[in-house]
Amino acid sequence: MRRSLVGLAVLSLAGCASGGVFGGREPDVVVVGDDGRRYPDDRDYPNRGRGRDDGYDRGYRTIRVPRGHYPPRGACRLWFEGRPPGRQPRAMSCDRLYGRVPAGAFILYNGNAWDGDYDWYRYERRYRGRVPRLIVEIAASMRRRY
Repeated sequence: MRRSLVGLAVLSLAGCASGGVFGGREPDVVVVGDDGRRYPDDRDYPNRGRGRDDGYDRGYRTIRVPRGHYPPRGACRLWFEGRPPGRQPRAMSCDRLYGRVPAGAFILYNGNAWDGDYDWYRYERRYRGRVPRLIVEIAASMRRRY
């Protein structure tokens, strides 16, 4: 009985040490997106859902896209950093992106560039109402099933 209580105590302390009680929290950082809105830097939710370790585990990436290259309202466009605008894929129906966003791509949707490598599903669970439902659904379709 005593061994199990000691084991439980050690296990609970190990769980707390992973972030909450013993791990100090850094001050919040704010990122300004293409739309001028402010988003918190989400260090608590790294990109674990996609099963990649791309080095983007400290929050989502941002990119500047010339306004004339965003797709029409309601459509989506993939955008790759480092490619000239003439070499980017054309605008398409957002339905075609479910489960098909390549690594390193951004999703251009309604005037914003959304990091395709970031797990927006987890972000939305913490910050309700800040991510369009379509982006959350695309992110959820890209999550690995364990």
